[in-house]
Amino acid sequence: MDSQEDVEANVRITATHQVLPRMVTDSKFRVDLFSRLNVMNICLPRLRDRKEDIESLVQYFFETLNEEYVRS
Repeated sequence: MDSQEDVEANVRITATHQVLPRMVTDSKFRVDLFSRLNVMNICLPRLRDRKEDIESLVQYFFETLNEEYVRS
C-alpha cells in the first residue's frame, strides 16, 4: 500500500483526563473495558500548551460551521 493511498476505516474515538491504568490498578475502572479501549493511544498536548494552534482551529470551525449553517 502506498503511503498516499486513502484507506477507509471505521473508528471510534474516546478521550478522558483520567489516568485509566491507575484506575484499573485501584479497581475503579474495569479491566476488560480498558483492554478494549486501549488499542492505540494518541497523546496530544493540552490546547493551553499549544496556543499557536488556536487561530487555525477557530478559522477551521468558523468556515465549517458557516458552510453548514449558511442562510440564503
